[in-house]
Amino acid sequence: MYTLETETLRRELLRDILDIDNPELLKKLRRSFNRIRTNYMPQVVKEDLTPYTIEELEARIDEAEAEEDAGILATSHEEVMTRMRTLATTL
Repeated sequence: MYTLETETLRRELLRDILDIDNPELLKKLRRSFNRIRTNYMPQVVKEDLTPYTIEELEARIDEAEAEEDAGILATSHEEVMTRMRTLATTL
């Protein structure tokens, strides 16, 4: 919901914050803001980005080659593009 009203509220809030000269009040405001934002923002799940070992990569390649030899087709280009278009419309 990004509307003109939302943009106006954001600008007013920024102006109000910029008018504050008290460092202690700014620190308290930041803590409060972070607490509120944590409660309202969706939690991001961290993906495990551990790199594959050589053995794991070779096993994946062997599995893909075995599927190809068995006649099991990978996802077609058209199917991938359909999925990507569907995903793009949900963003």
